Amino acid sequence: ILPIPVAFHWRHHKKAGNYSMSETWKNPLKGWYNKPDTKVVVKGSKIIMKAPVGSDCWLKTRQGLWQQRSINNAPFHWEKIEGNFQAVVQVSGGLGHDADKAGLMVRLDNEHWIFTGMEYHNESIHHATSVALDTSDWCIAPLPENAEKVGVWFCFKRTGEIYECFYSLDGVKWVQTRQGQFTDQPLLYVGIACACPAGNEFRVTFESYKSAPLST
Repeated sequence: ILPIPVAFHWRHHKKAGNYSMSETWKNPLKGWYNKPDTKVVVKGSKIIMKAPVGSDCWLKTRQGLWQQRSINNAPFHWEKIEGNFQAVVQVSGGLGHDADKAGLMVRLDNEHWIFTGMEYHNESIHHATSVALDTSDWCIAPLPENAEKVGVWFCFKRTGEIYECFYSLDGVKWVQTRQGQFTDQPLLYVGIACACPAGNEFRVTFESYKSAPLST
């Protein structure tokens, strides 16, 4: 597993890479896809919103679970990034129903995207990654009990066509949960997303979102 570069340990070091503890966080996310009707609050380094009832990001599978179900109305707050990069964010919130989710999204278009973040499933919280390439897939890894309340860091890393997904409980030690192939298109939309497919709306906090270019 490749280590996450030190630049993203900025919360735990006086100075690391291009970031420092004295730097004032500025929200780099300028665009919206399905902006929530309820107010989105930006406070300090936090972006706080409510996941709307009935929202999700899922393309029908070829067979089995949710075979004919395609929903593409999850709130997605994005920036444009070209080339190799990594993005990180800390997520916490009131997830409590199956398929409640919040985390990072990387999007090419309406039929090609990746979501990676926390998701509630079978009465517990997981690191979930779903990749949509005309149809959606899904994989999960368990997170500690109440991790959604404490907050979990998530990282998405792109190098060419290859992507990698990680989580961390402290922003220093990282666990990789997925690697795969996505697209060779240089320009992608990258940012934060949340969804509430089946339960009541919930509040989610995204903290200290950052992205940075990576060399090959």
